[in-house]
Amino acid sequence: MPQLPQDRYGLSHSLFATPKRANESVVIGGLADDERRWIRIVSYRAAQLLWLTLTQLLYPDELAEATAFASTAPMRSADLPTITTHIHVADKEGDLIEFVGFAGRTPIWSADIRKEEARRLCQSLAKLFQP
Repeated sequence: MPQLPQDRYGLSHSLFATPKRANESVVIGGLADDERRWIRIVSYRAAQLLWLTLTQLLYPDELAEATAFASTAPMRSADLPTITTHIHVADKEGDLIEFVGFAGRTPIWSADIRKEEARRLCQSLAKLFQP
């Protein structure tokens, strides 16, 4: 049986993304379904891949342009349990997208978001990665 993430935020909203310490990582967060604020520290590479994945899912015609802006981002050590090194994105039925954040191979958090919220997050991430 697959391991479940320890932190499950449910249907989240008011998502944001902001750089942390000279673009070494990105802070992503929002409000959980019970209105608790949550934040996760995400490696620069994981945030960049999240942006490209959301662009592919939500704006497929803009993917080539977004990819051209993507610079090579260093990988972080997978043995730092508090840093999200990868975010799996799944297009769920209806209007929802599921994020599962991993530290190495271990799922550590998950959140569901509506596609309109995903568009806002994608635009916020684009501001970090496009000149």
